[in-house]
Amino acid sequence: MANQLTIARQLGVTQATVSMALRNHPRVSLKMRERVQQMARELDYRPNPYVTSLMTTIREGRSPQDFGCIAILVDEVSEHAWLDWHRETYSANYEGYRKEANQHGYHVECFCLRAPDSSPELVDRRLRARGIQGIILAAPRLSHRWPELNFRWENYAAVAVSHTWRQPAVNRVSTYHTQSMVMCYQSMLARGCRRIGFCQPTLSHIHEIPSLWMAGYLMSQWEFSDLPKLEPFVGTVHDTSEEEFRRWFKRWKPDALITAIGDEAPRLAAMGVPCHRQDGRGVQISCLNRSRDSQFPGIDESHETLGRKASEVVINQLMRNKVGFPEHPTEVLVPGKWIDIPTPSLALSSR
Repeated sequence: MANQLTIARQLGVTQATVSMALRNHPRVSLKMRERVQQMARELDYRPNPYVTSLMTTIREGRSPQDFGCIAILVDEVSEHAWLDWHRETYSANYEGYRKEANQHGYHVECFCLRAPDSSPELVDRRLRARGIQGIILAAPRLSHRWPELNFRWENYAAVAVSHTWRQPAVNRVSTYHTQSMVMCYQSMLARGCRRIGFCQPTLSHIHEIPSLWMAGYLMSQWEFSDLPKLEPFVGTVHDTSEEEFRRWFKRWKPDALITAIGDEAPRLAAMGVPCHRQDGRGVQISCLNRSRDSQFPGIDESHETLGRKASEVVINQLMRNKVGFPEHPTEVLVPGKWIDIPTPSLALSSR
């Protein structure tokens, strides 16, 4: 495996130059940093996390710790059960955690809070016994399960994924949900739709994802103030009746419908309403969290990219020996991508 000395010999520079360039040290010119980092990629160089953390420890005068493993904290009975639940989302998250960690010389391991004969306190003791300091609080966390995690957070560099972990107050990585709504709204406008409705999942807390979607929806209505402002339908197919949806639809007459994943399509079909807007008929559905095989356009939430970013945040904290609660927790927003599915012969008109 290539090391810093190998890179230095390839470029005819000192190992100290390579070390500083890999850390983006300003004493090394930008051009040289780019050359060193490119050579590192070509040689498949991966830093040793033990050496990296030790050198950082020496520079800062701290006691060395074992940073080789990053713990994925999962609110499930097993890793298999977690990955099988919304597999497209959480498996992609996991691949992102793993790939980014491996690239920096770390590995990841799942610790399940609801495993048999386990508890948050036991998981905390296990992590401390092994000297593991990096933690990713993986989505999702169901709030009714653990009112509070009694970890000794002063020992950990942690990041939460998405918005289901309200506590602890650590740094966070999430999809840019407000932007996702704005992209959906504007894409429906581009298709000629003018009465754009929104099916909002039931909201139980202001910090949940639906509140961010609602913010984007209201912002879009304000920006395009000359268009009809439809009241959102609150609820999903799992907690509202078909009759409730029918009454809302009859009152507001949307020609486009922004939804979470498109579950409302069967309800529209039962009402005899096409789910793609064409020739002035039907309702165009778009999805805020589009699955790969969806028949509707919408947002690819870039789940693997989000996972990689979560690992990156933790690794950066570990390399700087930053553990405990941050004074000012930050949130990294990962934008989704609009995936279009063209519908031919669109002749859209407002109602």
